[in-house]
Amino acid sequence: MTIGITGKYCSGKNRVAELLSRRGFQVIDVDHLGHDALVERRDAVVGRFGPGVLTPEGGIDRRRLGALVFADHRERAALEAILHPAMVAAVERLVASGDGRGASRSTGRFAVNAALLFPMGLHRLCDHVIYVRACLPVRIWRALRRDRLPLLQIARRIWSQRKLSPQSCRENVDTQIVKNSGAVRSLEPRLSRILAGFGVGQ
Repeated sequence: MTIGITGKYCSGKNRVAELLSRRGFQVIDVDHLGHDALVERRDAVVGRFGPGVLTPEGGIDRRRLGALVFADHRERAALEAILHPAMVAAVERLVASGDGRGASRSTGRFAVNAALLFPMGLHRLCDHVIYVRACLPVRIWRALRRDRLPLLQIARRIWSQRKLSPQSCRENVDTQIVKNSGAVRSLEPRLSRILAGFGVGQ
């Protein structure tokens, strides 16, 4: 079984992924695969965005690149065109191998954690999708605590995902919404009810 986890910026996708991991799911973090793709596609990224996105050591400065692409949707689309094919291919390989990222053995259960699950077409690999929802003030508060970015950059990231929703994809995929605006003790029973509907026990 493969479950997709998606939702907007700082909605709490990683928390849901952690809870699924405790239930034996092997989590494929697509954001981490994006970091790998930045290394693999470094020359293409520099060719498109210039040497200003490099660190003094010659790697990609993700904060600087993020500030650039979240300020302009055309720049973001250009970066996605460079990175997304490699990221999708990596997810496909991990699921097909039954191996997970660094896993020593397969449980046959995967959780694909990706904000852009639907736009990237990764929902096609999933039997079910969990869309994590949190109210805007909570998401802003979480972003300030976690990422420590200027408020303007946080606002740009939130704005860039304004159209993400469970209805982003017209294809028929079982998508359930879980609210995650409170503590984990409130999230766990909600998630358990959804997983029971998917046929997943404790």
